[in-house]
Amino acid sequence: MGIAAGDKAFDGSIPQLYERYLVPLIFEPYARDMASRLARRPPGRILEIAAGTGVLTRALALALPPACAIVATDLNPPMIEHAAKVGTARPVEWRQADAMQLYQDADKALTQAHAMAPNLGQGANSALTDAAVLADALRQAPDLATALAAYDQRRRKAVRRVADQSARLGALAERTHPVARWLRDRLLMPLAARLAGERAVAETLQESPRALAAMCGA
Repeated sequence: MGIAAGDKAFDGSIPQLYERYLVPLIFEPYARDMASRLARRPPGRILEIAAGTGVLTRALALALPPACAIVATDLNPPMIEHAAKVGTARPVEWRQADAMQLYQDADKALTQAHAMAPNLGQGANSALTDAAVLADALRQAPDLATALAAYDQRRRKAVRRVADQSARLGALAERTHPVARWLRDRLLMPLAARLAGERAVAETLQESPRALAAMCGA
């Protein structure tokens, strides 16, 4: 499934709205958790893909030693520009980069890899959750067919819900009429952030951290 042209244009007020509403609602707790886990065994270099407005980059810069070089990339220049403007505790390298090109460089025959539009930032989370659920199903099922059926039953509805939400958010972000943008920025996004409770966040993340830890034997 390809990425619509509009999904590549997180411009205008979108980076500010993303940072103000989506970062504290969804990404910030997981950024801190990931950074703390990496700090236990810090790597020498990090290439961050789809850095957005830099919530994880900021956490990594705080948690990892200065010797660990960080290169943060995103498809959308306005997102990277906003991240650089917010800044980090120590220098990092910001770059505009298309993660799809990594696949294309590795294999010219592989031209599409995204299963959903990136507007909710849930592509990597979905892939990791897929792996955990599938591994759990394979451990518990008596045969492969049963495991795959259990995996499909557990994942299909959750993934479709997130893919649909991401598509709707992308359509909202693409509005160009001044009135539509004003309604989105001043009314719809603030209202959605206030109304979104723990249940909405849990549905977006698809599986609770506790459930994932149990699947992985952690």
